[in-house]
Amino acid sequence: MAAEIAGMAHWELGFDDRGRPDQGELNTLLAEVPARGVTDLMMLSHGWNSDRRQAQRLYRLWFEQVPGLLGRAGASAAGVGSVGVVWPSKRWADEPEPTAAGGAAAGLDVAAAAPVADDPALVEDLKDAFPGDERAQVLDELARLLAPTPERGPR
Repeated sequence: MAAEIAGMAHWELGFDDRGRPDQGELNTLLAEVPARGVTDLMMLSHGWNSDRRQAQRLYRLWFEQVPGLLGRAGASAAGVGSVGVVWPSKRWADEPEPTAAGGAAAGLDVAAAAPVADDPALVEDLKDAFPGDERAQVLDELARLLAPTPERGPR
């Protein structure tokens, strides 16, 4: 079911790691766009260094600007809808999280540095981007290989 951003219908459309759309989200989008009278549909995809939560924030910041921009141009947001594409992207847990400066999506900049996590913790954080038991076993092995040892010491 469509959410609302600034009075406009908004859908999320997810894709898996093989580029296949979430069939339920796609079916909902295809059924609801005409039913809601949407004549102009804007789509936006997040970048490679963000997760779902960050993508959702980006879409809200971006699409909240649309009615005002259309109004300044003498147009209406009636009939306008939006889609936020979500795909398996991952921000490393030890990288600073982008934040909105000045409340505008175009003003995204870098926040204060995130606390540095050790390599095994970073690998553990990857499990949500690489689901499944087989992948979890590979990631567990990677974390074990990266763990500090008395011979190597910490990273």
